[in-house]
Formats: sequence, structure tokens, C-alpha cells
Amino acid sequence: MNLKNNQSIWNLAGNVAYAASHWIVAVAISRSLGAEDLGTYSLALSVVTPIFLFFSLQLRSRYVAENNQNNLLSTQSFFFNRVTLSFLALICSLLLGINFFDENQYLVLLFIALYKMFEINSDFIFAVFHRKNDLLTVGRIQIIKSILIIMSVVGIAFLKGELFYIASAVCLVYMIIHIFYEYKILNKIEVNPKIFFNNFTNQISSQSKIIKESLPLGTAALLISFNINIPKYYLDMFNTSENLGIFSAAFHFYLIGNLIINSFAQTAMVKLSKSFTEDISSFKFETFKLLGFSIGLGLLGCLIAIFLGEELLALIYGQDFSKGKNAFFILMISTPFAFIGSAASFVVLGTQVFKIQILCALCMAVVSLFGGYFFIKEWGLVGASYTILASVFVQALFNSTIVFYRAFKKN
Repeated sequence: MNLKNNQSIWNLAGNVAYAASHWIVAVAISRSLGAEDLGTYSLALSVVTPIFLFFSLQLRSRYVAENNQNNLLSTQSFFFNRVTLSFLALICSLLLGINFFDENQYLVLLFIALYKMFEINSDFIFAVFHRKNDLLTVGRIQIIKSILIIMSVVGIAFLKGELFYIASAVCLVYMIIHIFYEYKILNKIEVNPKIFFNNFTNQISSQSKIIKESLPLGTAALLISFNINIPKYYLDMFNTSENLGIFSAAFHFYLIGNLIINSFAQTAMVKLSKSFTEDISSFKFETFKLLGFSIGLGLLGCLIAIFLGEELLALIYGQDFSKGKNAFFILMISTPFAFIGSAASFVVLGTQVFKIQILCALCMAVVSLFGGYFFIKEWGLVGASYTILASVFVQALFNSTIVFYRAFKKN
């Protein structure tokens, strides 16, 4: 096998490295600082992530799915959109964070918001390479970042640094890679950063249609991320920072599986988009293959939770985290539904359907808001996992229905 030309392997490797690095950050915090500080770090991520996802407008998925079918979302327009809206997302995150954190915790939020800004600007560069079917470069950049994050965070944790220093280290790695490496790539991928400043007025006038058409995708991303983080908001409200940290530790297993599914779905998007318009039989085959893999990975997560749940939590995070074994088990039960829903959402995007995603996200948010209030207030950690299970079941049912409708209607 020629690994250099195997795009799916490089994309998977990059996503696994990304997930592993952020997982190790969580492990380092839990081992060196404890569950309460892990809860603070997780809450900061939960505040800023939905905001940045909203302002991203899911333009990467749209940019790749369009596959040069029209010139509305040019590379230059995408670049302009991402730079300006990521800065707005940073401002909104910092303003919102005032209501959630004290003075010391706010510095953690500041660095997390900054790293998210660099991250979604990197996503623009990944999107351009993705549409060129060059996921090798994307994977390499993600692996380099991940190695540097692991080295810096483990070093700080070993020296018993504070949470502030760990958050700043993650931010510093993203900033250095973006400014000194990724920024230099821009001239090689159809983008001249100087044009951004020279044509500022013209770019603003051309953005209105892009934002209007992509707003449903951004709103859906906001609602889905908000929905996934609702249990953390309720745990912070009704429970303790320690239990929030324990739930966040268990939740990382769920996130890693979801990133693996997303990496395969991202790789398949170009092929799905093309086959939907040219060969519906091939589209159906690729869709069933992706959904079948999602189910299999979810069932593997269930088996891990059944046989190794308590021991795994204690081994990785520490004995205090083993009290989250029941919450971990229910989270793993939810993974088949979560992975199907996530994979199916990429398939829906591949069929050039955007607005329907808002309805799915709204249904999930309603289930999480009302179900989570009851479940978490009554059952705490376990209730948080039941909230996730209920919402991802709705997502899987909704997106799968749309996929089958689109496939058979096209036929």
C-alpha cells in the first residue's frame, strides 16, 4: 500500500493525532490538577466552541461539497469570511465568558478562545487541500501540532504547572504553527493575504449572499454543539465542578470515536457529492458502507464499556474518576446512534441539502434542554449521559431518514 497516496489513512491519522493530543491534555489536567480543574477547562471549551462553530458557517463542508460547481464560494471569499468571522467569534466568546468565570478562570477562557480562533483559520487551509484531495498535507499538519501540544502540556503537568499555563501552552502551539507555517502556505493555494486588505470593501459586498446561504449550516452547527454541551452547563448549574470534570473525562472516549467517523466521512464527501449527481448506485453503496462502519465502531465502544469501563477510567484518569463508570457506560451505549447521526449529516451535505440541518439541530436542542433539566437535576452524572443518549437518537433518526429519502427519490 502506498501510504503517501492513501488520503483516507492520512486524514484518519491526522484526526486521531488531534483527538489523542486533546485527550492527553485532559489526562494531564486530571492527573496533575484534579477533576475540578478539568471541569473548569471543559466548561471553558463548552462556552467558546458553539460560538466558533456558528461563525465558521460550516464553510469547509460546503466548500468541499460544491467541488467547483459554481464560483460563489471562491477560495479568496472563503479566506476573507473566515478571517473576519473568526475575529468576531473571539470577541463574542470573551464577552460571554464574563458571565461564567471569575478573574483567574477567565484567563483560561482567553487562551482557549484564542486557540479556537487559530484552529478555525487552520480549517480554511485544510478545506482548500481537502477539495484538491490532498489530505496528506492536512494529516501532516495535524500530526505536527498534536506532537507539540503533547510535549508542551506533559512538560508543564510534570512541573505541576497551573491550569492557566496548560491552556496558554495549547494556544501557543496553535499560534506558532499557524503564523510561521500555515500562513506561508496561503500563497501556494490560490490565496494572497495582501488582497484581503486591498479589496476589503469589495469583499464585504460579496459576503452577504455567502453568509445568507450558509447561515443555516452555521446555525445547525451552533445548535448541535450547544446541544452536546448542555449536560455540562447543567452539571455546572446543579452539581459540582468535580462531577463536571468526571463527565468530561468519560466524554472524551465518545469524542474520539466521533472524530474517527468524521475523518472517514470528510474523506468520502467529494466522492459522495460527485456520485449523487452522476451515479446513484455508487452513492448508495458509499452511504451504506459509511453507515455500516459507524454502527460497527459504536458497538465496539459498547463492548469496551461493558468489560473495561471502570478499570479504564481509573487507569487513565485516576481512581477518583472511576465513580463515573455508570455515566461512561450510558455514553458508550449512545455511540452507535451518535456515529450514525454524524456520518449521515455528512451524506446529507454531500447531496447539497443545507437548510434541513437546522430542523434536526433544533429537535436535538429541545430534547437536551428539557430532558437534560430533568435528568441531570434528578440523577446528576448518569442523567448527563441519558441526555446525550436521547439527543443523538433524535439526530440518527432524523438524518438517516433524510439520507434514505434523498437516495430513493433520486432513483
